Amino acid sequence: MSWTRGGLAALAVCALLGLVAGCGEGGTHERRAGVSASPVGKVLKDTDEKGRHYREIDEKDAPELGIEVQPDGDDGWDVRLTVRNFRFSPTGAKPLAVVGRGTAVLYLDGCTLARLRTTEY
Repeated sequence: MSWTRGGLAALAVCALLGLVAGCGEGGTHERRAGVSASPVGKVLKDTDEKGRHYREIDEKDAPELGIEVQPDGDDGWDVRLTVRNFRFSPTGAKPLAVVGRGTAVLYLDGCTLARLRTTEY
């Protein structure tokens, strides 16, 4: 049985927020793993808890997220993400704002559980 309502549905919202938040705002253009990093979207006035400005991108380019949470056999939960217009950044990637790349942050009751770089947790 899949759980998608109540407190667990909040995980989806929090994970989505982690996806669409800009990670940096430098004017540098660096190359890492064949991807050109450059500032993207319109810089907004709002910031995250570390003071980094959020960015707004066009709806057609916006990442989409689906989430499924199911109980596992060890008294825990399996979380599976489905993403569109998005690729996870590899471990060690610099936190630069790049269209369609980044990490998802999994929260529970306001506490960070994990920074996801894959579709499964």
